[in-house]
Amino acid sequence: MVPTTNKRTFANPQAVKLNDSALKWMGVRPLEAIGLLKQAIKIDTNYSAAYYNLTLNLNLIGNYQEALKYVTRLVKLQPKNFFYHSMLGGEYDLIGDSIHALHEYKLSLSLQSKIIEKLDPNDKLYNGQMFMKGNLLINMGMDKEGQEVIRKIYSSRYFNGVNWH
Repeated sequence: MVPTTNKRTFANPQAVKLNDSALKWMGVRPLEAIGLLKQAIKIDTNYSAAYYNLTLNLNLIGNYQEALKYVTRLVKLQPKNFFYHSMLGGEYDLIGDSIHALHEYKLSLSLQSKIIEKLDPNDKLYNGQMFMKGNLLINMGMDKEGQEVIRKIYSSRYFNGVNWH
């Protein structure tokens, strides 16, 4: 699922078709998917889904530096999307830039906190957001705090009180 928060809701139909064609090659023939996705973003330079999928495919082949370029563009397209900031932090981690990674993780956590505070703790969406928060905390080096957040989720009523430790 690609989280979206942008105001623009209509992508170029030809770009969408190329993105959809690329999806069948993801994980199987990533170089073909990459070619299709690059065509899609040439046609529609604001098509977030194509940037997202391109980043994933570039990571599959270990081209983290190029993936960084595209996830950076994704964040510029949707600067308030916490998930994309988290992806950018992960990309910085992959290239060994822990300073920029931490900055993006903190920004992601700040944006996500605004979402969490509006959710009902009894809602399944709340648990999903809290799980992502736990992972962000772990990525930031706050292992105990992140594990505690995740442990609380697994002991919630949605997991029937199963002991996951």
